[in-house]
Amino acid sequence: TSLLDLDRWLEWLPRESEGNGPGLVGFDLRVKRLLAFNRLFHEVEAAGERRQGILRLRLAGREIAGEVTWESAGNGRLTARLARLNIPSDETLGRDGAGTPPEERDLPALDIVAEHFTLNQIPHGRLELLAQPQGGLWRLHKLSLEHPDGVLTASGQWQRHPGPPRTRLSVDLAVADLGRFASRLKLGEGVRGGSGSVKGTLEWNGVPYAMDYPTLAGRLTLALDDGQFLEAEPGVAKLLGILSLQALPRRVALDFTDVFSKGFAFEKIRGEVRLAQGVAHTEALTIEGPSARVSMQGEVDLARETQNLRVRVMPSLSETAALATGVVGGPVVGLATLALSKALKDPFGQMAAFEYHVAGTWVDPQVTKIPRRIGNLLPP
Repeated sequence: TSLLDLDRWLEWLPRESEGNGPGLVGFDLRVKRLLAFNRLFHEVEAAGERRQGILRLRLAGREIAGEVTWESAGNGRLTARLARLNIPSDETLGRDGAGTPPEERDLPALDIVAEHFTLNQIPHGRLELLAQPQGGLWRLHKLSLEHPDGVLTASGQWQRHPGPPRTRLSVDLAVADLGRFASRLKLGEGVRGGSGSVKGTLEWNGVPYAMDYPTLAGRLTLALDDGQFLEAEPGVAKLLGILSLQALPRRVALDFTDVFSKGFAFEKIRGEVRLAQGVAHTEALTIEGPSARVSMQGEVDLARETQNLRVRVMPSLSETAALATGVVGGPVVGLATLALSKALKDPFGQMAAFEYHVAGTWVDPQVTKIPRRIGNLLPP
């Protein structure tokens, strides 16, 4: 057959247990296209049997391979153990509105493991998904995506009614290679290496598998170490371009040695981000590297891809000053200068610090230097 609409077929199966005819016992078929959960799969071979209300399938196709079990009691339960699962984009296939959208349909319980999982042409590694409907909620007990460059674990719920559908998740992302992770997820090509974690809570209107940026809210904590931002156009680097500070040397003549245009190495990135209606706000996000210490505060609009940030750059001059003093005045004088610098909270770096206002779009950031205000360098 050329098309099998599994969504409609599964809606029909529960009625068999009510005694309406002998029902389906077994089958072995090949279809060019299989429509399942509003997704289209190609060149699928399916063999299976149905006994006591349980349908067991063996599937092999371009996007899917493995074993699936469907239990029709209640809202249904789908159990799958798959070698691969490639979920393409939504497909309605000319149903002319006859199909029921997933957010309106009674959702089944899910117990899915896929060794190789791909969503919208992005590989995510090994998938584990365990979810259960409960009244107007669809509880996500476990979501795990394991990839060599990063592991994401999440839990939460999808509130389908009353009110507009809304997804709420607790997330924990452990990044093994920030550069590869960002490249795989098409977040930009602007970083090499880096590891750490991103933890927090997120919520948005709509379904769990499609984040809605205009309604995105939550709070995240960032802790990343030992990487390097690469030279790249701000539009190409996307969100990473904000952290890399590529806009500074491209838009203004810096007042210190250019530490950003050829790649800013960082030792630590720390900060908390609060999200509301798709806008990320931070009071103190810091980036520390061997050449400079950077602090940011302000807002980034993820939906519109704009920014309104105040950036403070403090080059690492204290150690250089102490080293130079040590060469001229001897090691004792050099060590004393370094100790005094630390005790006074790095006055050499404070005197060389500069601030900038970064606004506009990610593609065309506008940078303005903020006039320096001379203050007391001594600690309070």
